[in-house]
Amino acid sequence: MPLDSSKSYVGSFDLIYNFEGKLLNIKDSDGRKELITDITGKNIPGFVINANTKFFTISNDGSFKEAKLEDLKQNQKIRLSSFYSFKDNRWFLGFVYIYDI
Repeated sequence: MPLDSSKSYVGSFDLIYNFEGKLLNIKDSDGRKELITDITGKNIPGFVINANTKFFTISNDGSFKEAKLEDLKQNQKIRLSSFYSFKDNRWFLGFVYIYDI
């Protein structure tokens, strides 16, 4: 990496993954909501909604509109922007994009 992430001037050091798939279900997991998708594979993180997760719909023309958890429906095509924090060694779900097809 170009910078030493342990230095005090580095507030965060994250890698962003954008996953695309289909929503299968929304599960309650320890008082939190987890998105169950058809995205599978080794080391795929859980997609757990946190207080900072933002929701948007993407229209056919490419425009974005704010959305909310309740707008999610089974079998919708979605994009999940998950951040991996190297400083905290953990994943968090930053953005949920709902395709309005």
